[in-house]
Amino acid sequence: MNKKNTLVIVISAILMAMILSACSAGNTVQAASNDPVVHTETKDYGETAPRAVEMRDEHAGDGSGLLMGLSGDLTQEEIADLLYMREEEKLARDVYAYLYSHWQLPVFNSIAQSEQNHMDSILELLTAHGIDDPAAQTATGQFTNSTLQDLYDTLIAQGSISLEEALQVGALIEEVDIQDLDEALTRTDKADLERVYSNLMFGSENHLRSFTSQLSRQLGIAYQPVQLDQEHYYQIITAQPGQRGRAGN
Repeated sequence: MNKKNTLVIVISAILMAMILSACSAGNTVQAASNDPVVHTETKDYGETAPRAVEMRDEHAGDGSGLLMGLSGDLTQEEIADLLYMREEEKLARDVYAYLYSHWQLPVFNSIAQSEQNHMDSILELLTAHGIDDPAAQTATGQFTNSTLQDLYDTLIAQGSISLEEALQVGALIEEVDIQDLDEALTRTDKADLERVYSNLMFGSENHLRSFTSQLSRQLGIAYQPVQLDQEHYYQIITAQPGQRGRAGN
């Protein structure tokens, strides 16, 4: 997990360097429920605000049918990845919930709901494998992983500066999610983990397209990837709905 922590610290440093003023948002965010929600992804329609439409159903509302059967005991590395992913998806949900309360842009609300679904997917894996949930006793904006806590605080400050910065924050979160999921997939051969990680990757690629589309359409800004290489980023952005952003995945 050291590589992930280093990556998060680097991102935090990049964002802090971009902050133009020490603004502090006065908005409060209602704690989101961990109850399952209908899976939605965001798709843009014309030049207006996006609408939330169902793009892919990851699992039923009661969580049934997600797993392909347990694949045996997990390695310590696989367990560490699941614990980290659970809180990383929570970070995305909590940041987007805050940014929606601050800017009232529908895309943040829609994708926050989708991130809740991603959290539920990881929670089902944790429960099935008998692993304690690191997010069980944490409120919105609180994390047991101190590095993710620092990153959340930094992202909130950055996203409060302007709508442009808020959308940049969203795109960056999705880049990091994609990169971390890619790496987690290389560290497991368990069918249940591979299925969930692949579904989460599908969602994160859709989210990245949504945020970059909003930057382009609303603000005339072409997003430049921070973590993904240009080729991978281009494959994701140009993929059609229902397609993966990298050939062979």
